[in-house]
Amino acid sequence: MGAHEVKEARLRKTIYYFSATENSKYVAERIAGALGDEARSIQGCDGHLSPSDVIGFVTPTYAWGLPEIVKRFFSALVVEPGYTFFVATYGTTPGFTGEQARKLLAKRGLSLDALFSVRMPDNWTPTFDLSDPDKVAETNRKADEEVSEVIGRI
Repeated sequence: MGAHEVKEARLRKTIYYFSATENSKYVAERIAGALGDEARSIQGCDGHLSPSDVIGFVTPTYAWGLPEIVKRFFSALVVEPGYTFFVATYGTTPGFTGEQARKLLAKRGLSLDALFSVRMPDNWTPTFDLSDPDKVAETNRKADEEVSEVIGRI
Protein backbone atom coordinates (compact mmCIF):
# COMPACT_ATOMS: atom_id res chain seq x y z
CA MET A 1 0.00 0.00 0.00
CA GLY A 2 1.44 3.40 -1.05
CA ALA A 3 1.63 6.55 1.08
CA HIS A 4 -1.40 8.05 -0.70
CA GLU A 5 -3.47 4.95 0.07
CA VAL A 6 -2.45 5.03 3.74
CA LYS A 7 -3.46 8.70 3.96
CA GLU A 8 -6.81 7.94 2.26
CA ALA A 9 -7.49 5.08 4.70
CA ARG A 10 -7.12 7.47 7.65
CA LEU A 11 -9.60 10.02 6.36
CA ARG A 12 -12.88 10.10 8.27
CA LYS A 13 -15.74 10.39 5.78
CA THR A 14 -19.42 10.94 6.45
CA ILE A 15 -22.20 11.23 3.85
CA TYR A 16 -25.58 12.54 5.04
CA TYR A 17 -28.73 12.48 2.94
CA PHE A 18 -32.42 13.20 2.90
CA SER A 19 -34.54 11.20 0.51
CA ALA A 20 -38.29 10.84 0.21
CA THR A 21 -38.34 8.72 -2.96
CA GLU A 22 -34.97 6.90 -2.66
CA ASN A 23 -33.27 8.89 -5.47
CA SER A 24 -31.01 10.86 -3.12
CA LYS A 25 -30.47 7.82 -0.90
CA TYR A 26 -29.28 5.86 -3.94
CA VAL A 27 -26.82 8.63 -4.90
CA ALA A 28 -25.59 8.98 -1.29
CA GLU A 29 -25.06 5.22 -0.98
CA ARG A 30 -23.12 5.07 -4.25
CA ILE A 31 -20.85 7.92 -3.14
CA ALA A 32 -20.42 6.53 0.38
CA GLY A 33 -19.62 3.08 -0.99
CA ALA A 34 -16.95 4.52 -3.29
CA LEU A 35 -15.43 6.46 -0.38
CA GLY A 36 -15.53 3.45 1.95
CA ASP A 37 -18.27 4.70 4.24
CA GLU A 38 -22.00 4.28 4.67
CA ALA A 39 -24.63 6.91 3.99
CA ARG A 40 -26.59 8.24 6.94
CA SER A 41 -30.07 9.72 6.85
CA ILE A 42 -30.50 13.17 8.38
CA GLN A 43 -33.90 12.09 9.69
CA GLY A 44 -33.54 11.56 13.41
CA CYS A 45 -30.12 13.24 13.46
CA ASP A 46 -29.90 16.17 15.89
CA GLY A 47 -27.28 18.03 13.85
CA HIS A 48 -24.32 17.19 16.11
CA LEU A 49 -22.12 15.47 13.54
CA SER A 50 -19.07 13.36 14.20
CA PRO A 51 -15.80 15.01 13.25
CA SER A 52 -14.98 14.08 9.67
CA ASP A 53 -12.31 15.00 7.18
CA VAL A 54 -14.83 14.66 4.34
CA ILE A 55 -18.49 15.59 4.82
CA GLY A 56 -21.02 15.17 2.06
CA PHE A 57 -24.66 16.12 1.84
CA VAL A 58 -27.09 14.70 -0.73
CA THR A 59 -30.62 16.05 -1.04
CA PRO A 60 -33.43 16.30 -3.57
CA THR A 61 -34.56 19.55 -5.08
CA TYR A 62 -38.03 20.61 -3.99
CA ALA A 63 -39.63 23.47 -5.93
CA TRP A 64 -36.18 24.68 -7.09
CA GLY A 65 -34.80 24.72 -3.55
CA LEU A 66 -33.96 22.73 -0.45
CA PRO A 67 -36.61 20.69 1.36
CA GLU A 68 -37.63 22.24 4.69
CA ILE A 69 -36.22 19.28 6.65
CA VAL A 70 -32.80 19.91 5.08
CA LYS A 71 -32.98 23.64 5.84
CA ARG A 72 -33.71 22.84 9.50
CA PHE A 73 -30.91 20.27 9.60
CA PHE A 74 -28.38 22.69 8.10
CA SER A 75 -29.48 25.43 10.51
CA ALA A 76 -28.83 23.16 13.52
CA LEU A 77 -25.45 21.73 12.46
CA VAL A 78 -22.64 21.52 14.94
CA VAL A 79 -19.59 20.18 13.12
CA GLU A 80 -15.92 20.85 12.60
CA PRO A 81 -15.02 22.02 9.10
CA GLY A 82 -13.55 19.53 6.68
CA TYR A 83 -13.70 19.02 2.92
CA THR A 84 -17.42 19.56 2.37
CA PHE A 85 -19.44 18.80 -0.73
CA PHE A 86 -23.10 19.01 -1.66
CA VAL A 87 -25.08 17.03 -4.24
CA ALA A 88 -28.57 18.01 -5.39
CA THR A 89 -30.69 15.43 -7.16
CA TYR A 90 -33.30 16.88 -9.44
CA GLY A 91 -35.78 16.03 -12.18
CA THR A 92 -36.07 19.27 -14.13
CA THR A 93 -33.55 21.70 -12.62
CA PRO A 94 -31.47 21.84 -9.43
CA GLY A 95 -32.73 25.40 -9.05
CA PHE A 96 -31.16 27.26 -6.13
CA THR A 97 -30.41 24.26 -3.92
CA GLY A 98 -26.65 24.74 -4.11
CA GLU A 99 -26.79 28.44 -3.26
CA GLN A 100 -29.25 27.82 -0.41
CA ALA A 101 -26.99 25.08 0.96
CA ARG A 102 -23.92 27.32 0.65
CA LYS A 103 -25.59 30.15 2.61
CA LEU A 104 -27.02 27.94 5.37
CA LEU A 105 -23.79 26.00 5.83
CA ALA A 106 -21.73 29.21 5.92
CA LYS A 107 -23.78 30.30 8.93
CA ARG A 108 -22.58 27.11 10.66
CA GLY A 109 -18.93 27.70 9.78
CA LEU A 110 -18.79 25.33 6.82
CA SER A 111 -17.76 26.37 3.34
CA LEU A 112 -18.66 24.16 0.43
CA ASP A 113 -15.62 22.94 -1.45
CA ALA A 114 -17.70 21.42 -4.24
CA LEU A 115 -21.26 21.52 -5.57
CA PHE A 116 -22.70 18.81 -7.79
CA SER A 117 -26.07 17.87 -9.25
CA VAL A 118 -27.44 14.61 -10.64
CA ARG A 119 -30.51 14.41 -12.83
CA MET A 120 -32.88 11.63 -11.83
CA PRO A 121 -36.37 10.78 -13.11
CA ASP A 122 -38.71 13.59 -12.10
CA ASN A 123 -41.26 11.91 -9.87
CA TRP A 124 -43.69 14.72 -9.32
CA THR A 125 -46.49 12.73 -10.94
CA PRO A 126 -49.06 15.50 -11.41
CA THR A 127 -46.84 16.84 -14.18
CA PHE A 128 -44.35 14.16 -15.17
CA ASP A 129 -45.20 10.81 -16.73
CA LEU A 130 -43.17 7.89 -15.40
CA SER A 131 -45.15 5.23 -17.24
CA ASP A 132 -42.56 4.73 -20.01
CA PRO A 133 -40.08 2.24 -18.52
CA ASP A 134 -37.58 2.77 -21.36
CA LYS A 135 -37.49 6.52 -20.75
CA VAL A 136 -37.06 6.04 -17.00
CA ALA A 137 -34.33 3.42 -17.55
CA GLU A 138 -32.44 5.80 -19.86
CA THR A 139 -32.67 8.60 -17.30
CA ASN A 140 -31.39 6.21 -14.61
CA ARG A 141 -28.53 5.06 -16.85
CA LYS A 142 -27.46 8.65 -17.42
CA ALA A 143 -27.80 9.36 -13.69
CA ASP A 144 -25.43 6.47 -12.92
CA GLU A 145 -22.89 8.02 -15.30
CA GLU A 146 -23.29 11.39 -13.56
CA VAL A 147 -22.85 9.81 -10.12
CA SER A 148 -19.67 8.09 -11.30
CA GLU A 149 -18.37 11.44 -12.54
CA VAL A 150 -19.24 13.09 -9.19
CA ILE A 151 -17.40 10.31 -7.31
CA GLY A 152 -14.34 10.85 -9.49
CA ARG A 153 -14.37 14.57 -8.83
CA ILE A 154 -14.77 14.18 -5.06
